[in-house]
Amino acid sequence: MKIRTPVCKICRREGVKLFIKGLRCHTGKCAIDKGRPAPSGHSRYSSRDSNYRVQLREKEKVRAYYGVAEGQFRRYFRMAEKSRGATGEKLLEYLERRLDNILVVSGFIDSRRQARQLIYGGNVRVNGKRVSASSYLAKTADEVEFRPGLKIRPQIKEKVAASSGQPARVVPAWVAVDKEALKIKVLREPARSEVTLPVSEGHIVNLYSR
Repeated sequence: MKIRTPVCKICRREGVKLFIKGLRCHTGKCAIDKGRPAPSGHSRYSSRDSNYRVQLREKEKVRAYYGVAEGQFRRYFRMAEKSRGATGEKLLEYLERRLDNILVVSGFIDSRRQARQLIYGGNVRVNGKRVSASSYLAKTADEVEFRPGLKIRPQIKEKVAASSGQPARVVPAWVAVDKEALKIKVLREPARSEVTLPVSEGHIVNLYSR
């Protein structure tokens, strides 16, 4: 998804960190940490907001966080509707299982935008095969790794070592990470409680159920 709006303005509009800029979002330069207000005309929910506006803003927040276009987001929702379990929770599960998101939650890559660039460049392997689609949905037992000759492998190792133990870099329990080999193994499907983005998925379900 191409982002045409300044990314810091998106976070200010939604009133929450979306980590679109990766490492910068963990520093004091973040507009949210500075307490900067929402852009003019885009204040967060008020008592006068309609249900539709609240639902729309919640959907747009999730789209921006995962970097997913509207058409693709709708497809995930339709898949979630046809799956067993709560539709909203299944929607978040599919988004968490995206290949670009897995590179980020593993702590190897700082932002989903950077992860997509690596994937599109053919630098990521799943079960030994090159995958060039960031929308690939990882399955249980899938193994994800970088291309052996990738030039930035040393930098990734240094970054992982430097950020080890920091709260922002806690790896979720549904993936296992080999920091030396720079490999990720998907152990199971992510649980709703492991989604770190503060979101009320019920608003999204109600929006698409209109």
